Amino acid sequence: MKAKLTLFIFLFLLVSVIKTHAEELKVIKSESYTVQKWQSLYVNVPGADVKVVTTNSNEARLTVYGNSKAEEKLNITMEQTSKGLKLIIKRKGTFNWFNFGRGIKVKVKVKAEIPNQFNAYIETSGGDILLSELTGNIKLETSGGDIITSETESDLICETSGGDIEVTNNKGNADLSTSGGDIKAKNINGKLNAETSGGDITVETQNGSINAETSGGDIDIKYYGRVEGINAETSGGDINITLPRDANADVDLDSSGGDVSVRHSRSSDTRVKRGEFQGKLNSGGAKVSGSTSGGDITLTEN
Repeated sequence: MKAKLTLFIFLFLLVSVIKTHAEELKVIKSESYTVQKWQSLYVNVPGADVKVVTTNSNEARLTVYGNSKAEEKLNITMEQTSKGLKLIIKRKGTFNWFNFGRGIKVKVKVKAEIPNQFNAYIETSGGDILLSELTGNIKLETSGGDIITSETESDLICETSGGDIEVTNNKGNADLSTSGGDIKAKNINGKLNAETSGGDITVETQNGSINAETSGGDIDIKYYGRVEGINAETSGGDINITLPRDANADVDLDSSGGDVSVRHSRSSDTRVKRGEFQGKLNSGGAKVSGSTSGGDITLTEN
């Protein structure tokens, strides 16, 4: 009897999960607006993925997709202010957003269509953020999801507690931080700060200083253009730095537990021993430093 009861409970939970995934999301609220360029979009939503796309007009649209549980359990506020657009989603009363095994859970996604010259301030507690082709101030925050941006012109800020960050083609400075994920930054034309507690950092960029720090991962930097300063630090991983043949830099590399290798045709050294290199590339210039406690460091020529 006990075995049959256990089997019944298992099948009940399985059916609930299947039903949850089978239910398609529908539009539960959508509004259109006429806005001005350089205004701002403010989004604050719990547990939702957010996608931001752009248009060449002054027309904007906010759309929330959800399942029946979202329609029942959420308060959705959309409004136009003198500063732009605001979208806020709050729970009605109290309930467990991720009530796995207790029936259908809330599922919701947000899509924002805005002019391509607009500011965006997006915050979600548990979802991914996707944004592309936007010029303006951009700040993206999520507690548990990934952040992916492309084709932006901005002083960009991306923060996630548990996900990865991927930024491609940004004209401007970029400040990227994650507690548990990887960071990939490609073709950043400006200063770059990339920090992660547990992941790898991969950078391909030009014409700006770089600060890359990770507690437990590897760092791979490919740099093009005039060197304006590079700092790479990891507690437990390897560091690979690739610089142009004509790069002018003062180099300081230090590994407590690994090897240091410099294979650049224009390098000269002032101090070399196992785990350390101090010297110059060409006539010297901005500082290029790398430090790791447990890995190897390699500097090569692109």
